[in-house]
Amino acid sequence: MLKFQDGAMLPIDHIPMSHQDLGLLSAAFVRLGFFVAPPAEFRSPDTPGEVWPSRGVFLERGWFDLQEASAAPADRPAVPGSCLFLASDLESATRALAPMKLDPPFRLTRHWADARPGPQLSMAFANLRARVAPFMLAVIAYDAPGSDVDAAWRRHPNTALEILGPGFPDPSPGPAAEDAARVLDLSGFRYGMGGLAVRIRVEDLDRVIGCLEAGQLEFTRGGLEIHVPPFGALGCAFVFSA
Repeated sequence: MLKFQDGAMLPIDHIPMSHQDLGLLSAAFVRLGFFVAPPAEFRSPDTPGEVWPSRGVFLERGWFDLQEASAAPADRPAVPGSCLFLASDLESATRALAPMKLDPPFRLTRHWADARPGPQLSMAFANLRARVAPFMLAVIAYDAPGSDVDAAWRRHPNTALEILGPGFPDPSPGPAAEDAARVLDLSGFRYGMGGLAVRIRVEDLDRVIGCLEAGQLEFTRGGLEIHVPPFGALGCAFVFSA
């Protein structure tokens, strides 16, 4: 049985999404009412010379890593590629998850295009090999979480506050989900949905509607949820909940 920090579970940190055209992907998030942070790039001391262009969408809890996938087909829409969970200590987290079999940690630094003052944010993550969900899960730790993100970047026209979790058309999670849930907070994962989706908690659904109408997007509202089907560069739905 997996045990970790007397029952504490690791929360969702971020969801990566990639597209051949990072500008199109960023524009899709703007149409949904998100603020997209300035350009950045990731580099790794483990693979010198490689650079990964990125834009971030930072919420009060969680963020989206919008990635450029230059080798991908131009008509391939962006969908959640994985889900990373935040650990304060990567070594302890990987030790607790050892029965799930993890890849070796991979190190990254984030570099902003505007050459922001101060040290670059450093991080390291490790992918889980065991099948917990329909896509890959990982754990990540930072040297100083959020230290390079402006507070204003977390304020969005659609009042988004938190990534609740992904939704899957699959009827049930993977065989390792029960064990993983002793360490990772999987409570926001939903199964048996009509298609792949991302679920977002917001402060004001009326503000969401205003953003969607301004972006000329189709949507349906039912109770305290607004459902936006896939469009443009996005191959998954977005569900906004109050």
